[in-house]
Amino acid sequence: MIMWKQYKHKIVRDLAWTLSSPNLLKGDDVLAEGILLEEYNDLKSWLAGLDKDPYSLVEFLSSKNTLRLGHYFEQLVFFWLHHSRRYVSIAENIPIRNKRGQTLGEIDVIVKDTLKNNYEQWELSVKFYLCINNDDVIQFIGPNGVDLLDNKLKKLREKQLIITQKLPGRTVLEQLKIPRLEAKIYIKGIFYYHPKQVYPKSNITTPNHLKGWWIYKAEAEGFLSETALYTILPKTEWLGGPSKSLDLMNKRALLKNLDEKYSNSSRSIYIATFNSSRNILSTGFITPNDWPSF
Repeated sequence: MIMWKQYKHKIVRDLAWTLSSPNLLKGDDVLAEGILLEEYNDLKSWLAGLDKDPYSLVEFLSSKNTLRLGHYFEQLVFFWLHHSRRYVSIAENIPIRNKRGQTLGEIDVIVKDTLKNNYEQWELSVKFYLCINNDDVIQFIGPNGVDLLDNKLKKLREKQLIITQKLPGRTVLEQLKIPRLEAKIYIKGIFYYHPKQVYPKSNITTPNHLKGWWIYKAEAEGFLSETALYTILPKTEWLGGPSKSLDLMNKRALLKNLDEKYSNSSRSIYIATFNSSRNILSTGFITPNDWPSF
């Protein structure tokens, strides 16, 4: 059984997902999946208790800014750090400012690894990218057609991960009495592949990363199954898998719903498919026919 799916409460399932879902990317500067799985295994009894009574997590999130998916993901990470036996959260969402008070950037979180007795900077990110074969190179594009993985990684590696190597960042470390730290990318999410495209092997993705599908709206009639049931997923349902309690519709109703939504918007629509027993089969994006239009 996929580890995070065993939890009854959605927010506890999302919390388990932040720890136990496969890494999207590989690289020396990516926080190792094995470390996160060790944390998950160490906290399984705590998570089980939280699933019986999630009050402390609900209370924690109620006082935080979680309207954006990235902020919600951050707060879930912060919550488990506050309960970790290995890691101590030293500071979270730390602004880096120059002498004039201008903000140059922000460190997501600095932790102390009590096992290794060192400090680490973690830059947190949750991403859902649609994949296109562009001249035998995979291009990873956000559902909005604007957010590119290449740009995200460039910003992380050329700005965020080295921010403490420059004077304003070094000053923050001095104030925290941290002699040095190692910077890591902590990224989770899903990559989506078009069923009719052939993709070359990627040098940056992990072989076991979470996968879904994407299609153009014009392809929906032929792609969607007559026997499956469907729901359109709000962003609150993107992490950890959708809830079984969501309202479901058949193919005809979904196609009608898509027509109505695309008459007023050009945003890609995220859906989940279920069988008649309300067990999830897959998730995927249905995009405008001219996506990505940038």
